[in-house]
Amino acid sequence: MKLLKRAQREIANYADSINKTGPDIDFGRNTALKADYNRGHMEVYRDFTRFMLRKSPRMLDILSHVQHIGNPVSDSFPSWVPKWHQPRSASLIGGIGAYLSGLCNGHFRYFAVLQDSPLAGPSIHPNTLSLDGYYVDRVLALSAVIVISVEEMVPVEDLWNQLFSTAFFPLARHPNTEGDLPQMAFCKTLSAGFLGPVATAISHDRPNGRENLSQKYRAQAHADAAAYLNLAASNNTTLSPTEFASLGEAASRGSLARFHRSSQTFSYNRKVYLTQNGFLGIGPRIMNKGDEVCVLFGGRVPFVLRRMHDHHVLVGETYIQDDEIMSGKLTEGVRFRNQLPTMTFHIR
Repeated sequence: MKLLKRAQREIANYADSINKTGPDIDFGRNTALKADYNRGHMEVYRDFTRFMLRKSPRMLDILSHVQHIGNPVSDSFPSWVPKWHQPRSASLIGGIGAYLSGLCNGHFRYFAVLQDSPLAGPSIHPNTLSLDGYYVDRVLALSAVIVISVEEMVPVEDLWNQLFSTAFFPLARHPNTEGDLPQMAFCKTLSAGFLGPVATAISHDRPNGRENLSQKYRAQAHADAAAYLNLAASNNTTLSPTEFASLGEAASRGSLARFHRSSQTFSYNRKVYLTQNGFLGIGPRIMNKGDEVCVLFGGRVPFVLRRMHDHHVLVGETYIQDDEIMSGKLTEGVRFRNQLPTMTFHIR
């Protein structure tokens, strides 16, 4: 009883202090979190998004929630502001935290490099988000939007034919090429790399340590794609006996059902695309030929931006089939060895 009375007195004293100070006092709380029923949806969503971006350690995770249904150029919302009142149209790629595209080892006060972000007071240009990063490539060709029912499989061959003039089968290695078969890379792209196995994994089956985890699921994604190729190709291949045996061995460790489930999950309502330098990726349903794939510091995944006259428009998050980019190794080279030029993207 004594504790209850003491708590009641302290609450009453705190209320008195607020009344004496006045209703407009800000006790250290960001203005984006203060209730103001005179503001519209856009202002509330915009300021909350900027608040989440400015929070230490300044990650860009909230930008993965940008999923445009219509043309962002003619929208009343800034393109970088998620529309929380609309249903999500596709699975998040950056939301799971499997990739580290815009991050790297080293001491940084903040991961994202935000311009026009004063320590106190509002931004000078509140509808413009200015972020540092680097340009990766430009979209050369893309498929139609992938829309399938739960019972349907992703039409792998049909999507391939929308991007390439050569047939998906027979499986063949191009001269003077190493690494994955083009068809293998294409299948991995549809399931967002090793994100498919990660999303479907049983929690207690996960190994300790990020490096071990990524190696395990990267190998699993390869095996799952091999399971599809091995079954679909049958004898329709010009691979050497050794390479075909290697594909069969990988397929024995994979799961065809998991490949279909993963590709359904992460390619649904997206487009698969090819860049000018040969990168494969999956991106937003509204992306167009000529859009730019960029890495923004502090982002777990790359983003598709659309260049306008004096600014960029955020089209949405993307996965690109390149371990160096998705793991953050390229970002490390950019930030420590000037491997690529950095720039400030002004996004509206």
